[in-house]
Amino acid sequence: MAFHQPFKRYQPLKAGDGEGGHTETLGSALTVFGSIQVHQNKTSVLIDKYDDVKVGDIIAVAEEASASEAQYRVTDSELMSGTAWRRLSIERMARPIQPA
Repeated sequence: MAFHQPFKRYQPLKAGDGEGGHTETLGSALTVFGSIQVHQNKTSVLIDKYDDVKVGDIIAVAEEASASEAQYRVTDSELMSGTAWRRLSIERMARPIQPA
């Protein structure tokens, strides 16, 4: 299987808000290639098992209909036995995080 769709992977950074709390921002992006799979009740991405993507990371996917990106948080990572792939379970973020 060829992975043709590029994604941006961000590792969220916590920044102080000046009032004792914190907020998340996005650091620099890493381009990862994969294949998105939409199922009836969940969305997942297949990537190379050696790509540096962890649970909690943010995956940004370019939306075809506009110049914006949809952001998804990685909620689970599963190695697929006997293959060179890893399946990431992702959930769309209702409130996208802005890059730093």
